[in-house]
Amino acid sequence: SLETLVLQPVPLEIAVIGTGRMGAAAGTRMAEAGHTIIYGTRDPSSEKIQELLSRTPGGKAVTQAEAARFADLILLAIPWFATEGFIKNNAPWNGKVIMDMVNASGLGDDGLSIVTVDTSAGQIIQSWAPGAAVVKTFNTVSYHIIAEPSIAKGLVTIPLASDDAAAK
Repeated sequence: SLETLVLQPVPLEIAVIGTGRMGAAAGTRMAEAGHTIIYGTRDPSSEKIQELLSRTPGGKAVTQAEAARFADLILLAIPWFATEGFIKNNAPWNGKVIMDMVNASGLGDDGLSIVTVDTSAGQIIQSWAPGAAVVKTFNTVSYHIIAEPSIAKGLVTIPLASDDAAAK
């Protein structure tokens, strides 16, 4: 029944890789929901990260590699140009779930955003991370909606796409 599907969330340990606007917004919201957040960042002791931790109940910050080892659930919130190197340099991914919020985009010659792949970025990430379950999510909304959904003035729908039903 529908009632059995609407359960209280089980607190999870979530590694948020990337501390830009998207990672920071998602990490703070997930911490508010009761999850333990560990941010993977290039400089865990920076002033910016310390300020982010002050807004993340129970949050921690370590290097990206340490965060990737920390949790079985990883929110990938880094730029596309850094994604392949991060994934390949932090294997193995066996048994981990990667929530992929990365958009495969870059800047065109005119300075505007362009798509840089001819297929699914989620499928590409899956090919780089054998043994992981990749779930494409959170990449269809802006960070300000993730940070404060009420500004949308209605329900916010976040699609999930994966070939792994359990990971979704």
